[in-house]
Amino acid sequence: RLRAVVRDALENEMSTTAAWYADKLVTLSRGQAEDVVLLARSFHASGDYARAARVLETRKTYGGPLVTQLTAGQTSESAPVESRARLLAARCLALCGRHADCAATLEPALASLE
Repeated sequence: RLRAVVRDALENEMSTTAAWYADKLVTLSRGQAEDVVLLARSFHASGDYARAARVLETRKTYGGPLVTQLTAGQTSESAPVESRARLLAARCLALCGRHADCAATLEPALASLE
């Protein structure tokens, strides 16, 4: 239910409201990846790219256990969440001028395509 509130706020361009509820959602879900991505999307929508990138980096939404699980060949419902998190992080890092970090974020995903 709370996820729906956050998504609705984002759709209606109420990014500050979305961020407030998403923060509560992350706390209640104990940092579930999908909720962390919603929080980062809320910060991104409000133009706070550095904070969105920081949330994704510190919560290990990408580059952490999810990546290990996926590269081990296991199927996971989290795969789309991991991909969205990686892309959002790369966008935010680029908008913050952290181009080397942006490239490093995308590198593992691009390498897996080869």
